[in-house]
Formats: sequence, C-alpha cells, structure tokens
Amino acid sequence: MRKPLKIIILILAGLLVLSIATLVVVPFVVDVNDFKTEIEEVVESNTGRKLTLEGNIELSIFPWLGISTGKITLNNPDSFIAEPFAQINETQIKVKVVPLLFKQVEVSEIVLNGLRLNLLKNPQGFSNWEDLVALMQKQDDSKKSPLQLLQIAGVLVKDAQIAWNDQQTGQSIQIKDFNLNTDKVVFNQPINLMFGFSAFEPKLAITENVTFSGDLRITEELDLFKLKQFRVQSQTTGNFLPTGKLTATLLGAASFDLKQQMLKFTPVHLETDVLTISAPTLTAWLQDSVRLEASIHIPNFNGVDFLRQYTTVKLPPMVDENALTWLAADFRLNADANHAKLQNLAIQLDETTLQGAAQITNFSAPAINVNLALDKINLDRYFPPPQAEKSLQDLNAAPKAAAENAALFPLEKLKNLNLNGELRISDLKVKNLTMQGVRLFFNAKNGFVQSLQSVNRLYQGAYTGRIVVDANSELPVFSISQQLSHIQISSLLTDLTGESKFAGFVDMNSKLEAKGNTHAALKASLNGRLSFVGKDIFVRGFSLQKIIHNGKILLSNSPLPEDSQEEQTAFPKVSGTAIISNGFLSNNDLSAAASKAKVAGMGWINLLSEQLDYRVVAVLDHRETINRATNKPFNNPPVFINIGGTFDEPTYQVDLAAMGLGL
Repeated sequence: MRKPLKIIILILAGLLVLSIATLVVVPFVVDVNDFKTEIEEVVESNTGRKLTLEGNIELSIFPWLGISTGKITLNNPDSFIAEPFAQINETQIKVKVVPLLFKQVEVSEIVLNGLRLNLLKNPQGFSNWEDLVALMQKQDDSKKSPLQLLQIAGVLVKDAQIAWNDQQTGQSIQIKDFNLNTDKVVFNQPINLMFGFSAFEPKLAITENVTFSGDLRITEELDLFKLKQFRVQSQTTGNFLPTGKLTATLLGAASFDLKQQMLKFTPVHLETDVLTISAPTLTAWLQDSVRLEASIHIPNFNGVDFLRQYTTVKLPPMVDENALTWLAADFRLNADANHAKLQNLAIQLDETTLQGAAQITNFSAPAINVNLALDKINLDRYFPPPQAEKSLQDLNAAPKAAAENAALFPLEKLKNLNLNGELRISDLKVKNLTMQGVRLFFNAKNGFVQSLQSVNRLYQGAYTGRIVVDANSELPVFSISQQLSHIQISSLLTDLTGESKFAGFVDMNSKLEAKGNTHAALKASLNGRLSFVGKDIFVRGFSLQKIIHNGKILLSNSPLPEDSQEEQTAFPKVSGTAIISNGFLSNNDLSAAASKAKVAGMGWINLLSEQLDYRVVAVLDHRETINRATNKPFNNPPVFINIGGTFDEPTYQVDLAAMGLGL
C-alpha cells in the first residue's frame, strides 16, 4: 500500500510543480497582444461599438493572475457623435492564484487611471448608454451566482473626468479631478471609502467642489449597501451668490436596498454657516415613480443673515431691527414626482408660531391646499420706518396717470390658479390696528377667485366680508360685500392716526361691483350701494350750533357773540345711504340729530376725478329760537354749507345766498 500511495503523491506533486512551472513560463512564451484584434472583434460583435486597445497588454500568471493594459477606447453608437464614449489611460487588476483553488477570490488593488466618460442625450431624447443597459438586462439573472469570499485589497481611481451633455435642454455638467480610494474590500465588512471631484455647470457658471468619506458595507448579493458615519463637504461658487460661495457639510448614516430600490437616511444633517437642516428619518423609493418621506427639523437661525449670504433678496429697513432674526421649523414631508405634502407644520417667526398643513398636487398644473393657523403676529415690525417708507415711496413713485392705469393682477396666472385653504390668526396687528379672531377662507379655480373673511373682535365690534373675482371675461369682474358691526370709532381712529375727533359706534354695509384691471377702470365702472348708521356719535373740535348761530348772525349783520359755544357736537344717531353708479357716488338722505339741531346732507362724489359736490343743511331745533345777542326771536332758517374741491384739497363754504332766500 505504501508504494502505490507514494507513487500517487509523487504524481500529484509533479503535476503541481508542472502547473506552477506552466504558470510561470506561459507569460514568457505567449504574447497576449497577439489577441488584441480578436478581443476588439468580440466586443464589437456583442455591443455594436468599436473597442480600441492601444499600447501593450501585460499578463501575469503566478502568484497573481492579472492583466494590465495601456489606453482603452470604447466608441459611441453610430448615431452619436464621433468622440469616444469612454476612455481609460491605464488599468490594472490581479487575482491571487492559490486561493482560487479553495473558491476564494483575493484581488490586489484595482487601478483605473485617466478615465474619460462622455454621457450624451441627443435632441430626440435618446442617450448614448441605453444600448449597454439593454444588453445587460438581457442577461439571465438566474444563472448568476453570488460572489463568495471575495476580497479586494483596494480600489484606486485617479484623474477621472465625466461630461454630461443634454442636447434637449441645453444643460451640461463637467466633472473633473474625480479621485477614489478604498481600503480592503470585503463583503459584509466595513470598507473605508474616500473620493472627491470638481463639477462645473457652464450655463449658470456654478462650480462645485465635493469631498466624501465614510464606511461602506456591501452584501455578497450586491443588494444592500450601508454607509455609516459618512461626511460630505461641498463648496459652491458662483456669481449668483452674494458672497460668491456657499460651504456646506452633510453628515449621517444611510442604506440602499437594491431590491426595494429604497434609499434611507437615519439620520442626516445638512450644515452651513447660517442654517442647519436635520432629518431624523428620510426615506426615498427610487422606482419608476420616485417617492420621498421625511421628518424635517430646522433649528433656529437668523433669517436676515441667510438672505444676505445666500440670496439676492435685498431687505428694506424695518421698524424692528430684530425682525426676521429668529426662524425655526419642523414638518413632515411626503412627496413624489407629482405631489408634495407638508404635515405637522410648525414654523417659528420671531414671536409668531405658524401651525398647520399644506399640499400641492399635479406639479404641471398645481392644485394647492393649505390650512394654517397663526397665534399672533405684529406686521408693523416688518414695515419700513416712516421716514424710510416715504423715501421708498418717493423713489418708486410713478406719475399718477401711469399708476392709475397700471395692471393690478396677472390675469393669466389668476385664471390658472387652483388654490383652496383657510388661514386663522388669533391676534393680528397691522398699521397699529388690532384685531382678534381673524379667519380667511379662500378658493380659486378656473379663473374664479373667492375669499370670505371675518374678524370676531374688532374694536368692540366685528367684521365680515366676501370678495369675488371672475377673471374669465375679457375684463375681470370684482364683487365686494362687507359688513361692520358696532365698531368703536374713537379707539380705531386713535390707533390708526394717533388721535380721534370722533367717538361712538358705527354699523356699515356695502355691496359693490366693478370691471377692469386698473385703478382707473375699477373706479369708472364701480356700481353698488352702501349704508351706515352711527350711534352716540361725538365730534370734537366741531360745534354745529356755533356754525348755525354764526351763519345767522352774519346774515343779519350783527356782531358775533363773545361767549361762543364749546366746539363739540353730540349726535345720538347719524345715518345715510349711498348709490354708486359708474364711478359716481350720490347720497340724498344723510341724517343726523344733535341735541339742539338737525342735519341733512345730499350731493355726489366723482370717484374717478375725486371731485366733491356736496351740501350740508343744518337747522336749530324749533325750541332754540332766541338770538342771545339781540334777545329777539329767529325765524329759524336753515344753514347751508357747500363742500367742494377734491379729496386732497376739500373746500367748505357757507351759502349765504341760499340762507337769504330761506328768510
């Protein structure tokens, strides 16, 4: 038995020595370059593309089975431009021979040097890689066996360049100086990965410099990729940035499931000098219809600094120097290629909190739905200071005629607007006016825009209104109906102007309609009706009795009394209605009753030219018939006051002639 066993061992040893000798000798007796033509023909017959092998192909057998090449060029399909699809200056890959006997694959460092890849989409929308993708998809996946026990000492890509040119859109991107380096590549174990590149977009003149580092884990089936503790740093430069550059850092962990086409970040953080955006979870499904879900957290940042550094928006001076310096947000995002939804929305703007939800569907023809609530907001903080506001108005002031005839709304956009929503404000301050319980319902679709607004508490009263715009006709039609109930005018005017000569409560109703898209057209076509009732009205600095007495005394050529009455008048009730027809407002029933006098008014106002033509008739109560200066009874004639001029420069005149006729 020993002798046959010894013979077998000797035979096997001899075969092993012969095999090793063969592996060592073959590279010296076989010139692989003799097969370059056959290799090129096989590639062209399988892909339809011409492969060119330049330089020498070097083959090694033992202890590494490997190949290194010179320049390799793969052309584009015939229907594309003549420049190469891909080109590599140098490649090198080697596999250790002995581990192959034990079904182990141990690869030395893979080197790709000088890669040039030109990706192109022609004007018809076809790309120059579609044929290669189709060829790969034809392969029978069932015949593929998972890679087992593969080990790669590392991957090194040096000086790669990638060009993307979309001839349909005119967009192009150039990636240069792409360098990739990894340590030992082993399945199911962390692989340290580092790469960097520079990208340039010529149309916008944007340059992006990016570096990446992280630990990558890959399964043997190549169906799951996990990144742990990755870090991406980028610097964007371009003239569109006020400071010329933007530096950002992306940190987090991620996984990509190839079978489910699911990319998941847990978590991810984007940091800039001013702004940080965090997502505890962010999941993207990359099937035919891309879908994204994320919880977004934006901690407080300075909005003014952000706008100054990263946008071209120039903020005007504001009353409050600290306005827009505190911004923060949290929301849940759900989006795909056709819609976006924000839920659990919470935005902090200075002292204001905005909560609610918003949704956009059908990006090609957006339909917008919002439901928002503000706790409190003081809009006066964001207005320019009085002097700055006047300067801005003077700077932007257009001739009055041009301003009157300027278009108010972009009608085409108004016709395409699809908007539905509600806005609630618990406490609002604007132009120093305060109101509580503000609600605004708005709807816009097919050129028909409607808003319903209400204020529950407005200076001890309330407000409701409805505005409708029909933009479907050649000239848009505006309809407005409003109602003010029990408004305390003294507090309102004091807040609005700083003082008030009036006190009391007012109720007002109006229904108006107009056509046009300029101030002038709306005024000229304005039609409708308004009415008002004032109760317990008190007017300071105005004495109706004094005007009546002085008018009558002047008419009788008597001297004015020394003890003139206090200049104030109380009206238990004031009421009137107005009819508006094609820009002319007429009123014939103004009625006011004071303690010792009665007032009536009638006339018209030209809203387009702002001309006034109005007459006020005042008469003392029949009990006030004694002239204190002469101690003689009056005939008690009325006093006529004519009001003319314009809104800006009204004139007042006692009509003595009319009073004389009345004697």
